[in-house]
Amino acid sequence: MLLFQLLLTLIALVLLVLALLDGSGTLALLATMMLVVALSGVLVAWRRDRRAGRR
Repeated sequence: MLLFQLLLTLIALVLLVLALLDGSGTLALLATMMLVVALSGVLVAWRRDRRAGRR
């Protein structure tokens, strides 16, 4: 699960960089929102994996 979330974060980051290089403000805004959602998913997956390891 954590690996999948990290992959989504990487995709969102690449999309954000490409949008900024292209100068597309709307796409950059969408990529930023996607990045925030992906990073929150990374946090949740990391906490879940860490908690499962303690059991």
